Amino acid sequence: MESRTLRSHRVVGAIADDAPTCVSFYDLGGVGFVCARVAGDAFQVLKLDSLAVQLTSPRLGRPIACLASLGEWTYCGVGDELWCFERAAFRGVAGAGAGAVRRLDVAGPLVVAAADAGETTELSCWARPAGATRSALPVDAARFELGAGFEMSAACHPPTYVNKIVVGSGAGALELWNLR
Repeated sequence: MESRTLRSHRVVGAIADDAPTCVSFYDLGGVGFVCARVAGDAFQVLKLDSLAVQLTSPRLGRPIACLASLGEWTYCGVGDELWCFERAAFRGVAGAGAGAVRRLDVAGPLVVAAADAGETTELSCWARPAGATRSALPVDAARFELGAGFEMSAACHPPTYVNKIVVGSGAGALELWNLR
């Protein structure tokens, strides 16, 4: 019988569940990584070329709704809060939204969260302050209310647009927001 540790590949689906946006891909120093939610209330960081586990977070005791990764930081939407981890060490809660965070994205240097706010969706943006210490938590950079019925499916920072993000919906609509 073949040992599972000697197999040339692993199936990430065996550790990730069916929750939306529970996986985040990123590049750090030319090496690809994937961050995946495990058991609903923890996450693992795996190296993409081998799917070897690099880091495992502690169990949070509350379900992670969504994940985003930026550099050595992993951000988790837990209820209406943004929980921040440097590598796998919990650093604190950056803030709370108007409702349950249902999607996280990285747009340039920002972490963008979409939260239900009654009939509309609130978009919250956090950024780590320039010149901050390595373990400094991100601060609230901007908050917007998206149009009625607009459900964010993606966010990005166009490199030629200063202080702007583009938010897309599943229905195909786009909104351009100025952060200042």
